Amino acid sequence: MAIFDELAGRQRQDMSKKWIHRAFAAQKEILELVAQRRSGGEPRGIVGWIAGSFNFCFRVAFTEGPDAVIRFPKPGCTVFADEKVINEARVIEFIRENTTIPVPRLISWGLTKDIPQQLGPFLISDFIHGVSLSRALRDPADNDWLFLKPALDNKTLNGVYEQIADILLQLFQFNFSKTQRNIATDQTTAKELYLARRRFLQLVDKYCAADDDQGPFKLFCDDLRPHNILVDPETLRITAVIDLEFTNAMPSQFSSDPPWWLLLAEPESYLSLGRHPEEFVTAYEASLGRFLQVLQRAEKARGLQLSSRMRDAWETKRFWFNYAIRNPFEIEILYENYLGEASGAGESLLYNKVRAEMEQFVQ
Repeated sequence: MAIFDELAGRQRQDMSKKWIHRAFAAQKEILELVAQRRSGGEPRGIVGWIAGSFNFCFRVAFTEGPDAVIRFPKPGCTVFADEKVINEARVIEFIRENTTIPVPRLISWGLTKDIPQQLGPFLISDFIHGVSLSRALRDPADNDWLFLKPALDNKTLNGVYEQIADILLQLFQFNFSKTQRNIATDQTTAKELYLARRRFLQLVDKYCAADDDQGPFKLFCDDLRPHNILVDPETLRITAVIDLEFTNAMPSQFSSDPPWWLLLAEPESYLSLGRHPEEFVTAYEASLGRFLQVLQRAEKARGLQLSSRMRDAWETKRFWFNYAIRNPFEIEILYENYLGEASGAGESLLYNKVRAEMEQFVQ
């Protein structure tokens, strides 16, 4: 697993904390901005705030209609903030116009230049009541968030899967013609990092279909997971899909992968806690079988086929290749545990081809 720059991490945290202090000091101006952008009713005030991994939100109550949320990308946690907000605003508008996926109504949005305090770009949307699906499904006794709630019955879980299957199928229906430092601390680590990436390169021809380069491309959100899906806590009916800023037109093999989050936790979380790789695979395959059954039923209503692609991605290990591409900091641990035997070339052959380069890299 990759090593993070702790000094840079602390600097980013400090930057984020300073920005949050500025934002709280500017609550009056933020309230006025939301009131100007939202028609109907008078603002009653800021009634809460929400801090996420990449964003910070203020909730604003009005005398009429639903509350509103203004969301800012957090400095120190997000680069290209203006571009991020523009992208998400366009994705939300596209999804609302072309699907029945429940995304919050976008009231307004703007760039850094559009707010006098220069707090950054922003999105203003309706506030949606609900809890995250991950919280509703997780085992409350599991502090690591690795396991589903033991008391979940098949009917409840199938109901959740049916809703998400329909969301994935609706995203899959669109075709697009276009897509949108050295951290080794010792020679052993440097060698592992180098070998994993060079051997991973050998898998490109195996797992990247040439046809995908020419399209059609598919709408894919790398952050579509239970944590960003709000549900009614009583019925588990989905009330909103949120945080769509990482949505792009991508090669179809990404949207043809089964969801990685069927066990809630990331695969690498199992490994970082010292669990055996097969423990994740065994648990995941049980949930995957159930999800694909539900997806097959949903396909009939949409007239699309996605379940067979997902099954093939898992059986051929393309799932692991695509997951590693999207998580470059985890390439070596994912390659070592799930893809190593599929490289088609032994270590000795690779050494013969790149020994000089590797020696220079390690030194």
